[in-house]
Amino acid sequence: MGTHVFAGPTLAAAEVRKILPLAEIHPPVKHGDLIRLAPRPHDVVVIIDGLYHHHPAVRHKEILRVLETGCPVIGAASMGALRAAEMHPFGMIGAGRIFEMYRDGAIEADDEVAVAHTEAPDYRSVSEALVNVRYTLDHATKSGLISAEQNAQALAVAKAIPYAWRTWKSITRQADEHGTPLQEAIGRVAEFARADPWAANLKRLDAIEGLAAARDATTSGADLRRQVSACAGGAPWQTAHYKNWCREFTGAEVDGFFVSHLDAFRYQQLYEGSFPRLWRNFVLCQIAGTRTGPLEAAAAAAASDAGVLREAIPGRTRRQWLTEAENREFTTSQARTAILVRSARIYLELDTPARLDQDIAGNLPAYRPAVAECLAFNAAVAGRDHTMTPERLKPARIRAHLGSVWNVPADGLDAAAQDRGFATSEDAVEADRPFFLRRFHDHASR
Repeated sequence: MGTHVFAGPTLAAAEVRKILPLAEIHPPVKHGDLIRLAPRPHDVVVIIDGLYHHHPAVRHKEILRVLETGCPVIGAASMGALRAAEMHPFGMIGAGRIFEMYRDGAIEADDEVAVAHTEAPDYRSVSEALVNVRYTLDHATKSGLISAEQNAQALAVAKAIPYAWRTWKSITRQADEHGTPLQEAIGRVAEFARADPWAANLKRLDAIEGLAAARDATTSGADLRRQVSACAGGAPWQTAHYKNWCREFTGAEVDGFFVSHLDAFRYQQLYEGSFPRLWRNFVLCQIAGTRTGPLEAAAAAAASDAGVLREAIPGRTRRQWLTEAENREFTTSQARTAILVRSARIYLELDTPARLDQDIAGNLPAYRPAVAECLAFNAAVAGRDHTMTPERLKPARIRAHLGSVWNVPADGLDAAAQDRGFATSEDAVEADRPFFLRRFHDHASR
């Protein structure tokens, strides 16, 4: 049994190791991390901190994916408490007072736990979480440092300050419109917090409670999986978005770069010369189903039986899916086959090897080194010129490059992209962004 902890800035790695010496410690969780982690059923995942402002936050269905494997997920203190409050009906385990406050509706806003912090590896907080402000104000009130009215006023002032600038200094400064007595009262609370910063830090206390829950489970052998609700399983929640995340965040490390299944597939889709033929056969097999006989005829018959592309193909349909030259030259049978292939929208579950179509995606590992070379090339170029990144590339440059690689004129780019499984040439252009710089350099050097 292993334990994975996503922490920082609430708890430093050294503090985590005091409670869980053998834990594998990860940076604050973000979108895709749990999919990429792929924990084993008997592992325990503890989420304390998470990113959400400059990175997409961890999605609820990523947590469901982990729960469905039988791996317990514990949340506390920060992003962990927020997600646990939302996900506890589905089996996620919440720990600490902040989780309870979110669960019970005492607090609702995401910025209750949000803080600004420095980058890795320190993740040092540079602002104050609102839940910590609440906690400290309540302690100060019970200790007689401030009145209940001053508590409420100070909390209102703190709420009005954006989370990244929320500090005891800014709260004191912003309280000037309420008069000197409130400023002085907040000053006393701030001094109280400075005198014993750990006692005033509810997020830290809750994080320790969450880690203790994981420690107790691993040392006692308690099976936390029994808390997983049956409604976490099954397929209805596995939407197209979720499946695309799985393709994007599963894969393998190659030469220091993570290459996703989707990256490897896209590279094959764009640059493998035989891919149109492979895709054509794959699509026609999917349409034909169990029908026997020549593949084109079987697929055409199945489509006709389903009410798609009967004997006569409307002129507007031919013009939509065929190039001008094809529309003049293709027989009805050729036109039907091309239209069936180009209009097909088939999803490949690339993260599940057992389900891969071997002709289409069975050789993904063979394309990973080429993808890693492209990623390394991008990093090297950006190191010399920070404006030269895949995101800044003009679509027209990529379109011209693909037309050259595929040896098709500009008016044939949509058809060529559809022959490779893309819905439009625009989709192919976006898919090529990570690979363009290296491939364009290689192509121009010939």
